[in-house]
Amino acid sequence: MSIAFGVVLLVRPGVGALTLALLYGLFALTYGVTQIAAGSQLRSVGRDMGTALHRAAA
Repeated sequence: MSIAFGVVLLVRPGVGALTLALLYGLFALTYGVTQIAAGSQLRSVGRDMGTALHRAAA
């Protein structure tokens, strides 16, 4: 796969640059979605932890 990509990059550098840009964008989009999902999970865990601490203190 990487050899084929290298050949395409040598023959048509514009296509290679576009492919790299699309792969980078896809990675950034995936990373952003996972960060949002992790943040919402941590927020709910923090909310549950705060409720448990308030009940334990009372």
